[in-house]
Amino acid sequence: MSRRCSFCRTSGHNVLTCNDERLINFEVDCASMCQRISRSDFHNWLTGYYTYNANVLIAFAVKKCRIRLTSINIIFDAITNYIYNNYTYNFPDVQGLSTEIVNVLANMRQNNEYENMESALINDIVSGFLFAQMRQSISKKFQIETLLEEQNETLLEKECNICFESYKSSSFVALNCKHEFCSSCIKKSLLADKREKPCCAFCRTEDKTLTSNISNTNDEMSNWIKKNNTK
Repeated sequence: MSRRCSFCRTSGHNVLTCNDERLINFEVDCASMCQRISRSDFHNWLTGYYTYNANVLIAFAVKKCRIRLTSINIIFDAITNYIYNNYTYNFPDVQGLSTEIVNVLANMRQNNEYENMESALINDIVSGFLFAQMRQSISKKFQIETLLEEQNETLLEKECNICFESYKSSSFVALNCKHEFCSSCIKKSLLADKREKPCCAFCRTEDKTLTSNISNTNDEMSNWIKKNNTK
């Protein structure tokens, strides 16, 4: 029997790759909401949303925030951080430009005649900032040291806490905070991190070292760092 998604119950994928319309609509609602309210108000909004859509919030937290089922406040905090880190932008206030944009969008929202124009303008603004962030991530340099601490039990399997897939322990890389993830997820998290100095996906400690337990994985990470830094 093929595995079924724990959220939509469709076979052939799991919650991490689920594209159910409810998850997509929830993210769109969150992206829109965070433009208008503070983090604390957004947290309160999630509380009301959870009352009738608990399964959506839990699945979204697992899929986007990579957290297991835990206390609801931790889920709210994780979703809030994800949304505000990905969908809010610090527009340069050139002669009141950011205030003017907000006023234009607010006026459009009050007039149904401009509904489509409002969406188009938001898309243009967001696309511009996403493109700028993409260019920044492409040229990101990592000041991270790769270390090798060989171990004997490298064939044991364990689960990565980001992708939830099981791999041999030889495929895992430990950060200086002692959290371990598979080498593939380490690379993805480094590239996805928008901060100047990337941090652990779990505890937000600055990434300073990557420690592997076999030479092959250490060489893989060292070469990847070098290749990325020479782009």
